Formats: sequence, C-alpha cells, structure tokens
Amino acid sequence: MRASRGFSLIELIVVLVIAGLAVGVAVPRLVGALGSQQYRAGLRDLVTLLRAARARAASEHQPAAVWIDVEGKRFGRDGGGKSWRLPEGTEIELKTIAEQVVSERIAKIRFFPDGTSSGAELTTLYRGQPFRLDVSWITGRIRLQ
Repeated sequence: MRASRGFSLIELIVVLVIAGLAVGVAVPRLVGALGSQQYRAGLRDLVTLLRAARARAASEHQPAAVWIDVEGKRFGRDGGGKSWRLPEGTEIELKTIAEQVVSERIAKIRFFPDGTSSGAELTTLYRGQPFRLDVSWITGRIRLQ
C-alpha cells in the first residue's frame, strides 16, 4: 500500500483558522495606520498651501490667504476652487485675530507682500497625535511642531 502525500482536512482547517486570526489582528492595525497617514498627509498639504500663499503674496505684491473650516475639517486657497479635508475624528482649534474670522466655523490666515501675516496658532488632534502649527505675524514663518 502506498503512503498518502497530501494534507488531511483537519490540517487544512487548522491552517485556515490560523491565517484568519492573523488577518483579524493585522487589518485593524493597517486601517488605523492608514488614517494616521491621511492625517499627516493632510497637515503637510496645509503647510504646503500656507507656504505657497506666503510666496504668492511676496511675488505678486498682493495679499494672499488660506481659509480653514474648523468644523468641516477643510481648508483651501482663498479664491481657489480646490479644497482639502483632514480625516474624520480630527479636532481643530484655531486662534487668530478677529478680523480674519469669517464665521463661527471659518477663519483665514492672510499673508502680506511685506512678509508679515495675520498670524495664527492651529492645534490639531487625531487619535492622540497632537500637532501645532504656528504662523508668525511678524515674519509669516510657518512652523509645524
């Protein structure tokens, strides 16, 4: 009689159960990591947009601004059509001068041709990851901490 060279049904079921457990543990971690990546990418987009507005104000000799919707977690270039969104669950607090507050939920950060800005302090929190973005009113410098 020849020896069987295959796997038994029990061995296949054990392997499938182990693989299912591994996937069940790995998928939630990957989904959480994806949200964190979207959060960091959104903050990089915001910093890039602010720096572009600062450069545009200096090169075009006209004020340029970026608006931020605190409740909607959105931001965009003043006068521009495109907007960006931070992931759901992001908390935003924006401090700026009263003249730049458009409504209860929207404010602007304005840059002027001489290098100054309206100044702002933006604090965000996503899944325990805090970031602070400072825009200096004297120099217009943008720092992400």
